[in-house]
Amino acid sequence: MGRIAHAGATAPAEGQGAEDLKALDRLRDKRHLLGRQRRRREFPVVSMVGYTNCARGPSAPQDLVVHVRDVSRPETELQKASVPAALRGLRLPASLLDSVLEVHNKVDLVPGYSPAGSQAVAMSALLGHRLPELRARLEDAVLRATGRQVLTLRVRLAGAQLSWLYQEATVQDVDVIPDAGAANVRVVISSSAYSKFRKLFLESASQ
Repeated sequence: MGRIAHAGATAPAEGQGAEDLKALDRLRDKRHLLGRQRRRREFPVVSMVGYTNCARGPSAPQDLVVHVRDVSRPETELQKASVPAALRGLRLPASLLDSVLEVHNKVDLVPGYSPAGSQAVAMSALLGHRLPELRARLEDAVLRATGRQVLTLRVRLAGAQLSWLYQEATVQDVDVIPDAGAANVRVVISSSAYSKFRKLFLESASQ
């Protein structure tokens, strides 16, 4: 990363520059590791774009694009047109472009604001206004985009089923049934992972 020298400023020592480079390398390694973990465990990838970063575009395959607009700024209508145009210029899949979730932030600064003719979520991150709706919309959009489903599965506590689900799915809730030695587990799981679960635990148990 380049540095701008100002008159009267002291240039950073070479040792500090070397430390900065090492920190950047560690950050890159961590991002690569997280990327591999996402692919291995089929984590959904959500990209947030706005007026300042849409031209660079998402740097990896993604499942959902969230377009965040600051509706308190005078150029908000320009952003409404320019950001989708920039995304189309990146040649993203049509299904991804059609599913873009639009979020209108800072509505607390625009009294009476309501998104006209839009499915956008109008919210205020500062005040927490309509954050539950945004969370629900994000979850629904990710499930539809990735083919995931929410299931409640009965698993044996003594076996490997529960630990397997923690590794391969997203466990949302565990309701233990002590008398049965089992638990009802609510998970978000991909179709491929559920097929593996059935093959490993359900089908083998019936044989």
